Amino acid sequence: MKRNLEKEAYSKLFKKDYIISNSLKREIVEKYAREISRITADETKLKFDVKQIDYLSNGEAEVVYDIKSKSLKSVPDMLEVDDQTERRILERAKMTESELEAIMKERGNEPAKRNYYNVAIEERINMYEKEAKKVTDEEVILQDLPALMVKSRWKNGNQRIWKKALKRN
Repeated sequence: MKRNLEKEAYSKLFKKDYIISNSLKREIVEKYAREISRITADETKLKFDVKQIDYLSNGEAEVVYDIKSKSLKSVPDMLEVDDQTERRILERAKMTESELEAIMKERGNEPAKRNYYNVAIEERINMYEKEAKKVTDEEVILQDLPALMVKSRWKNGNQRIWKKALKRN
């Protein structure tokens, strides 16, 4: 996932005629990918949904459950922003559009370029996080997993079941 994010960020964040050092591009793209990945991980915690419990004897039970997670497929990556958002980014970076174009098309000016992209990335990350928090849709990651519980504790053999289920999916 992170690799795809980085590729897409490289292609969408930097206009072709902008002169930006490779090290600054890498710094900005890594920051974007790291933060989007962090938010995605925070927002997609796994849930165990027990579907069936068959009580056996001596405090044992067979359980069938699904593993679910919030689905962020509908949340855009925020790499492309509207004009209003771009104006807000320029305002926070304390630049006009013509100043930005002049700075980006010349060699050097690394601090100004870094400032603009830091603000732009922060704005995009905040937008992504707001949208991710709104999502309520869930998707089933693994379905109909069997397990054995003994006196309200998962039995150790469940690791084998998980491995088989993961290979299956």
